[in-house]
Amino acid sequence: MKKRNYFAVIIVLFVLGASITLVQFHRKQSHVIATVDHYYQNNKGEIKSYGRNQHIEYLSESIGLYMDYLLMTKNHEEFDRQFKILYKYFVIDGQNTYVKWKLTKNTSTDALVDDLRLIDVLTDASHLFKDNKYQQLASKISASLLTKQKRNGALIDFYNWSTNEQANTLHLSYINISAFKKLNSISISTYKNDLEQASVSSSPFFLEIVNVDTKQYEKANTKSVNMIDQLLIALQYEEIEGKPPTMFDRWLRKEWSKQGKIYGQYNRTTLSPASSYESSAVYALATLYFIQQGDLKYAEQLHRKLLEQPPFFNKTMYSNIHFFDYIYSMIADYRYRQIK
Repeated sequence: MKKRNYFAVIIVLFVLGASITLVQFHRKQSHVIATVDHYYQNNKGEIKSYGRNQHIEYLSESIGLYMDYLLMTKNHEEFDRQFKILYKYFVIDGQNTYVKWKLTKNTSTDALVDDLRLIDVLTDASHLFKDNKYQQLASKISASLLTKQKRNGALIDFYNWSTNEQANTLHLSYINISAFKKLNSISISTYKNDLEQASVSSSPFFLEIVNVDTKQYEKANTKSVNMIDQLLIALQYEEIEGKPPTMFDRWLRKEWSKQGKIYGQYNRTTLSPASSYESSAVYALATLYFIQQGDLKYAEQLHRKLLEQPPFFNKTMYSNIHFFDYIYSMIADYRYRQIK
């Protein structure tokens, strides 16, 4: 009898604990939406680059990342609201369909990285939410991308639909393997080769740019690297290769173990910090990087460091936090909590 009661108590405590965790999970999601609504959106619902009213931009990057978060948390109502804002203010829908990278009257260029993110998110949303209008827009953006934004068989950074000007470069941090799988006539092996070629040097750091005309791989900066770019490239390398980039991974683990922090920039030659600042986006991307390879030990350590960053302060100054940093922090936090 006592044994039966003991097990009953254990079950009740387990259910209670799970219920509390679920409530906290939903409160966290609601807090993110409330924060975006209060600090980052204007009265039209457009997302500002910073939680203030001066010196701001409205970027397709911001709305795409937010829609990614809303898809991940399965919030159909808010996702649909953002979809309508995207279509009303950013989408140029005519013979071809384009997405302004920045919301200004004279903007007539897109950004490949933002288009690919939207294609990926909208396609997945059409399946999850059973709403075909998301797929319709994704298909339109895809068709224009494949028609206007390829050069020598490769996707490029941007296209200007007013001047018909094409970039001749591809930033490797723009690669999105998940989106590529949703595009027809895209050879993923081409971008697999790009990522491999960009990581064959004696340095742990990637070359960030490929010139699609000359097929040469270039440094974004000859002296230093930006860790956001490096981690974005590493994430795509990891996804397509099924394993982390050896030299970069070894260096990152060593740097973290030795310093207990990852700086925003590093010297290409000496591998020493080239800046004194830390970035919440860097810790968010590093958390996602280790989650993706299934290394929960390092994911936990980087997530713990992420929670020490400004987006998680009790009295957060959103006026000083770029939306990119804020929403990537929330994405990484959510994904980490899902695996725990």
